[in-house]
Amino acid sequence: MNGERQSTREKTQRGPLYRSLTAIRESTVVVCTACLPRGDGHLDLPSGNRRIYHFHIRKTGGTSVNRAFMGLGPRPSERVVQSLQKSPINRAKSGPYTFTRHSMKSIELGSYDYAHSHFPYDLVSIPEDTFTFTILRDPVRRVISHYRMLRDLSKDPNNIAWRTKGDMPAAVEYGWLGDSFDDFLERAPISALKKQIHTFSIDLNPVRAEERIMACDAVLWTEELGDCLDKLGSTLGISLELKRDRQSIEPFEPNPSQLANLKHLLADEIDMLARLRSSWNPASLSFH
Repeated sequence: MNGERQSTREKTQRGPLYRSLTAIRESTVVVCTACLPRGDGHLDLPSGNRRIYHFHIRKTGGTSVNRAFMGLGPRPSERVVQSLQKSPINRAKSGPYTFTRHSMKSIELGSYDYAHSHFPYDLVSIPEDTFTFTILRDPVRRVISHYRMLRDLSKDPNNIAWRTKGDMPAAVEYGWLGDSFDDFLERAPISALKKQIHTFSIDLNPVRAEERIMACDAVLWTEELGDCLDKLGSTLGISLELKRDRQSIEPFEPNPSQLANLKHLLADEIDMLARLRSSWNPASLSFH
């Protein structure tokens, strides 16, 4: 993985999301993970990389891509996901392949073939010999998708336990909904609205975020995810099958006033993605 890694932890506001992520880091289980190997290395990856890591930005199609990778082994991807959910160290096997997610200790140890998390770049250290990628999406459509997801879940009786569990992100994000999209835009923290910047710079510096995104080995785009995943599989020498997951069932589109407000709030992220798109090379999934 290329690019600088200057910590900005002391520069960011210590809000609820930051404190929650820090608590996760400080309480990560060390038992078992400390003795894991430094990368299973069952994938024959380019440039001597030993593993793959996905900087997973929410509502970009990342869950579908994660499941495509988890289908590499003999077990169905759904079974691998279930094993990850049940594992106290967020680790699962499928044939020769090892998968992990949302465990800073396991991710930093490099003891996997494929891993993903929502952890910001500033809070997790990825081993150097790792192939990294992320997925970007039109900022306006990504926020609308996030709002739709919360509305879907809030009206699904099967998610009552998830909604009332009181942990992050469920309890916090349901508080953003309010009675309208206007309430959502007012209540949701700007770090959640500008998640594509925040994932790569927790102090919301678009220049730093852009540099770090460009340092990833590959960047995919939601709007052409199937083609991008085919190219990524070809680059990595593996076959990846895309199965769409978590598509919204709740129809919603902002009115003109709400749309204008959203674009105003996301102005620097919209500009950042426009710059990235103009220099992105679809043949290599990277930048000129």
